[in-house]
Amino acid sequence: MTGVVTCGDINGIGPEVAVKAINKLTGLSLVNYKLLIPRNVYEVVSDSTGIDLRKKQRVEIIDIGEYPLEVGKPTKESGSAAFSALEKAFKLVQSEPESFLVTAPISKYAFRLAGINFPGHTELLASWSATRDFVMMFLSENLKCGLATIHTPLNEVSKLLTSDSLKRTIETILHSLKADFGIGNPKIAVLGLNPHAGENGLIGDEETKTIIPVLEQYSSRCFGPFPADAFFARKLYQQFNLFLAMYHDQGLIPFKLMTAGSGVNFTAGLKIVRTSPDHGTAYDIAGEGKADFSSMLEAIDWGYRIATNRRFFYAG
Repeated sequence: MTGVVTCGDINGIGPEVAVKAINKLTGLSLVNYKLLIPRNVYEVVSDSTGIDLRKKQRVEIIDIGEYPLEVGKPTKESGSAAFSALEKAFKLVQSEPESFLVTAPISKYAFRLAGINFPGHTELLASWSATRDFVMMFLSENLKCGLATIHTPLNEVSKLLTSDSLKRTIETILHSLKADFGIGNPKIAVLGLNPHAGENGLIGDEETKTIIPVLEQYSSRCFGPFPADAFFARKLYQQFNLFLAMYHDQGLIPFKLMTAGSGVNFTAGLKIVRTSPDHGTAYDIAGEGKADFSSMLEAIDWGYRIATNRRFFYAG
């Protein structure tokens, strides 16, 4: 099994957490690691951490060229470096059947400065994979979250939340829970979009017009819509394999509060396995050598587990 890891935004903590995590994991399993990173950036991180992965077995450092460092801020060059690492890593994972991709955090602003018109890893990888049936999911040992919409302004969420899009999201999640996590009879809790889940149409009609009719088609697998506040206050998430939030912060705020930095981002629906830490570039502490790499460790672990589960699922 091969774990392909990208450096992310070179001016953030991505290179540091990637190097620290791979260093921690080498020798603990039979996974081979490939880290895609500019050589000059690797040298800086190696010096600051005292870690030289080139001395480790089962680790390959793949140089993606030289890019100028301006630690602590997004730049056109840091966006270009992150894109180059991701592009090369994606091709590597495509060419190696028993592999998984782990992406260190990028800056959406740096991507834009570099002329890359995608809001994030998820949408870019879905485009390269030529699929529209993908879901941003977040994982921890006891909690899983899916998003019906991703990097979408709140005033556009309702327009994107259609019967077709919701059905495709549910189908993608159900298949992923079976193939990627080995859950034979998954149960999904679906949150309402509006306060009080619409209060029978009194506070918005998305529940009555879209969400409820779709859930009726999946009555043995999907339950809700639940008012989001009561769902978490009453700890109803403990009764389900995953909760489906209607928009980004509705899912991510409770997930991050309950997973305390150990969560992992996973893109369901891709032909490849891709995970990522659930934090950002953390420019404010970049270059200081104090970045917590626990989420990167979890991302690598989940990547390995999902790739293994998927291999056994399709092997029958």
